[in-house]
Amino acid sequence: RLSSDLFYYFFFFNDTATPEIYTLSLHDALPISLIPEEFSTRPVPLANMEAILVGAVIKRLSMGRSDGVAVLAEGLAELLDERELRELGDVQRDQHGHVRLREINIGEMLARRVLERLKQFDIETTIVAKNIGYELRCADPIPFDMEYTRDLGCCEIGRAHV
Repeated sequence: RLSSDLFYYFFFFNDTATPEIYTLSLHDALPISLIPEEFSTRPVPLANMEAILVGAVIKRLSMGRSDGVAVLAEGLAELLDERELRELGDVQRDQHGHVRLREINIGEMLARRVLERLKQFDIETTIVAKNIGYELRCADPIPFDMEYTRDLGCCEIGRAHV
């Protein structure tokens, strides 16, 4: 029976947060990050997201690492079908019909499901879900952030002139 005494942290951002997650993934070489743009079909079954995270934990363990960080966008909840959304509880929508992502606790639910799936492989670990969206938005940019946003702007200007 495998067991780890360290935590797998699953951090979640507000909205889709694709640029922030992409920056973190590049800068900090995160083991895994999930953003809505990675899924080409809609809706995405929750089991697919769960399987990706389970695979990441197993891969880390096979590399001799009993720790890891997975960064996921809250916007992944928008990819779920209505039945799975209802399983998350009373889903609130804004005046335009968009899901109010702040009201959905997809992090806790995914962490629970991943732990259950890992038990099928006799793997025990701890997963902590933490929302860090506002904390990061309030932090001062580092040089990498400035270079990344400059490059994005230059690419967009270049596309506009084509």
